[in-house]
Order: sequence, then C-alpha cells, then structure tokens
Amino acid sequence: MKVSIAIPCYSGSISIELALSLMGLVPINGLELSIIVEQGNSLPMTARNSIISQFMQMDSDYIFWIDDDVIFTVEDFVKILDSVVEKKSVAGAYCAKLDEPTFYIRPIDGKNQTYTEDGFMETKGLGMGFSCQAKEILKPLVDSAEIYEDRLGNKVLSIFRTKVEHGQFVGEDYLFFEELYQLGHITYVDPSIKLKHVGRKMYSHPLSNTKEK
Repeated sequence: MKVSIAIPCYSGSISIELALSLMGLVPINGLELSIIVEQGNSLPMTARNSIISQFMQMDSDYIFWIDDDVIFTVEDFVKILDSVVEKKSVAGAYCAKLDEPTFYIRPIDGKNQTYTEDGFMETKGLGMGFSCQAKEILKPLVDSAEIYEDRLGNKVLSIFRTKVEHGQFVGEDYLFFEELYQLGHITYVDPSIKLKHVGRKMYSHPLSNTKEK
C-alpha cells in the first residue's frame, strides 16, 4: 500500500508529539510511505493545492492529510487505512479549539447525522486535518481544475478553494468534501478515533483575587 502523508506546515517546524506520532508509522508492514510537507505557505488552500499537485505526480495510491496541530496514535492511522480501501474517503474528527467540546461535521442532508451499518458517520464536510482519500476519486477534480503558477514558478492545480454561500464563509476543506460528495463520494468518519488538537491558551488570574495557601 503506497501512501503519501500530506502536512501543510507554515512555520516549517512540527511539535515533538507529532514527530513521535509519525515515527510510530515506520514499522507498519506492507506500507510504503512518502511525506509531502508544504512550508512557508500562509494560505491553507494554496498549501493544500501545492501538496495535491505533487501527490498526483507520484505513484502513491492514497493521500493522508495530517495537519501540523493534530496528534494521533498508530492505531488511529491504521484504522483509517483499513477503511479507505473500500470507502475511498475516510476521516477522523478532532474537536475545535474551544473550551466546550465542539465538533464541526456537516450531515449529508444538513440536519440529521446518519451512520453506516458498521458505525461510521456519513458527512459532506468537516476539517480535513486527519483524513485520507484514494487517488482514483480525485482524478475528476484534477481533470476539471484550473492551473496557476505559484511564487516559485511551479504549475499548481486549483482544487482547494473557498466561497461564500448563503452569507456564510465556506473553507477549503468543507468545499473539497462537498465537491467529492457531488461526484458521488461520501466521506466516512470513524467515531472511535480520538485525536488531540493542539492550540494555545492564555491563563490570567489576578493575584489579588487568590487566597493564600
């Protein structure tokens, strides 16, 4: 199984936790891994466009997106790969960087969450920071994509885009999964996967309001 791991990474550096997660993938038998890292690109959609353009020129059969702020286990990774051969587009969901547990997963009909018989959630939109797609289902998007030249002179496929719909901003990941759905490919979310979403939080408590211990 040939898999390209796709990491958009603006800063060019990743956390030690993500590095350890990636190192754990090396011993998996029967897996040929390559890694595409896009650094120094501040726009998520153009970073993803650069990555997918490179992927389509490689002999890998699957692209596995891992954002640089998502922490996973080897078991999480293997679960996705075990499912994607049949389901073609599979993801793990991670919570938003909010105090309240919040997941943004768009149901097929926009209202009611549906599940497969084997327990996967069906969606046409979610954050794609831990998701995998088979190359075969991406080819229609590639065939219809415009091509632009990036700042380094590389020819890039314009697959990831954003738009405003009904007065709401739609990010490049949601629009990508929506377009896959329009092509007949539901994205399946494995609810058993528990990911960590790394963020920054500032704590400030006035000393004058604190009791001495």
